[in-house]
Amino acid sequence: MQVRIINACFILHNFIQTAQADDPVLEVQDLEFLAYMDPDISNHSTLEGNSNNAHDRIASVQVTDQWTNFRHTLALEMFHNYQVQRGIINS
Repeated sequence: MQVRIINACFILHNFIQTAQADDPVLEVQDLEFLAYMDPDISNHSTLEGNSNNAHDRIASVQVTDQWTNFRHTLALEMFHNYQVQRGIINS
């Protein structure tokens, strides 16, 4: 049942993205998260609210050790939780 809920969320997310590609609320949340994870991004004009032009949006994020460590740690935590839930290891 949990897998179906996750899949339904993905399907709903994709449908919303198709129907309404630009969601200002989600864009603000994404930019706030990026600024939290990498303060150097906060210098970008989109984060400062100076630009409403679609051409001025952030098109890519540079790979940093901080992002790499964040993804690696998240993956390890998820895998550990999976193993604990399956009884493969004890917490």
